[in-house]
Amino acid sequence: MEAFESGYPVAFGINLDIPEEKVVGNVNPICAKHPSEFKKPEPGVQSDEADSSRTQKRAKLHQNSARPWIDFFRKSNRLVTVDVSCGEPEYISEKLDELLTELSFPPLKTLNSVVLFGFDEEEFSGLDYNHYGLSEVPLKTVVNDPMASKENLLSSLCRHIDSTGNTTESSFAVQLSGTSIKKTETAKSDKKSLMFMNMESGNFLHNYITPGKTPKAQFNRQFKAVMSTEDEVCLFPQDTHTELCRQIALCMAQIRAG
Repeated sequence: MEAFESGYPVAFGINLDIPEEKVVGNVNPICAKHPSEFKKPEPGVQSDEADSSRTQKRAKLHQNSARPWIDFFRKSNRLVTVDVSCGEPEYISEKLDELLTELSFPPLKTLNSVVLFGFDEEEFSGLDYNHYGLSEVPLKTVVNDPMASKENLLSSLCRHIDSTGNTTESSFAVQLSGTSIKKTETAKSDKKSLMFMNMESGNFLHNYITPGKTPKAQFNRQFKAVMSTEDEVCLFPQDTHTELCRQIALCMAQIRAG
């Protein structure tokens, strides 16, 4: 670790800790039964007793592997230990986000964002921005050259989102009118990336953003949805060419990935 830190200084270490007694305690012990009630385990299935022994060995192996790392940061008073035995990933992630923010380590980019794209003002007609917690972004007003390439415009958009949005969850309504990005664009791209696309009908805004508690009419326009591995959902009007949807989402995901 000393050699590693000479080139890559580390502020502190985070130990995601599950006490051994809780790990082993989660394995139900085998119950004593009358021989007539005992069922032989199915082929290939280990008994609870075997599972408990195996779990103990794994817990000990993990402790022995992690101990030098933990001791290194503990000796220099740079270890933060978080009990994650609750086993709820979303709750643990939320608490880690709060911890890092309190320590002035905010995310480098906005996470879990939803970006709704429109190509003219009519497509957002009737949309209550406050009800959906949407930040309105007329793209032509946040870029130097509205007629720049699609890649440059989306790069500027990503910077704007990261500089103005909530670091853990934000939603934006991006108006593309007056820029070089047109709904009629259909040129294909050879760039590849893992994307999840939902082009079927029935995609509404409230499927991706939880509306406010104030009772109001839902925005009933339907959208095409593209989800990237960068925790970002891009929504497009239903009549947008599918290839353009993919290109915009792909470009933003690649910018996000750095």
